[in-house]
Amino acid sequence: MLHRLKLRLLYKEQLCLDPTTGRKKLRIILISGFLVYFPFLVIAYFISFEQRAFYLTLIGVLSAITCMPIAFYAYAKGLNQSCASLWRERQTEIKWLCFKVGFLYGFVLYWMILGIVEFLFGYSVVRAALISFVAAAVARDGFEIGVLRSHCENATITIFPDGKSICSFLKSEWRDNLIQAIFFSGFSGGICFLLGPALTNPIYQIIAAGIIGGGMATFVAMRNSLSGGSVRS
Repeated sequence: MLHRLKLRLLYKEQLCLDPTTGRKKLRIILISGFLVYFPFLVIAYFISFEQRAFYLTLIGVLSAITCMPIAFYAYAKGLNQSCASLWRERQTEIKWLCFKVGFLYGFVLYWMILGIVEFLFGYSVVRAALISFVAAAVARDGFEIGVLRSHCENATITIFPDGKSICSFLKSEWRDNLIQAIFFSGFSGGICFLLGPALTNPIYQIIAAGIIGGGMATFVAMRNSLSGGSVRS
């Protein structure tokens, strides 16, 4: 999921899309979600009450495989090229895109959402909708990477979205990043230590974790944006 982190933190301003491109992105996301919903609705009907690890893993693998062409399609639309010409010109890049953003990201995201949905609703109730959400997230990222790559030179990359490892970004201000990691690890750990005995319900734990994690991430993002603005000015 490092590509998502880089998209939101490093290229947020470049991804402020104009209304036409924004509507196109929304259309691609909706199409991708609807396309995978009905096939997985059939799958969910036959094994809707199945909770064994093999079947859950099988659905995750199927959803990840399904997300591979979705990533390619959304990337081509963001790059504003046809899928056929893009495959001919950047075959190596497309293979890595489908594998990393489509399969790996889709598989990991499936398990993340599965854990949340299982606690809140019971997985069998929204199994097909869960896969649609994963496909929509992959389509969103594929489209944004395509838009970002449309402003770059025509060079083949295997690390998305910019061909650069995130390690170079972390090393650039490693002291500040290390201090933030230590501080927020201790801060979140302290809150969990204090709230742990009181929040015995898993649903309350999920809500608390989301609020704490979201609050810390928002604080760091705003802090980095303000510091970056001061440097540019």
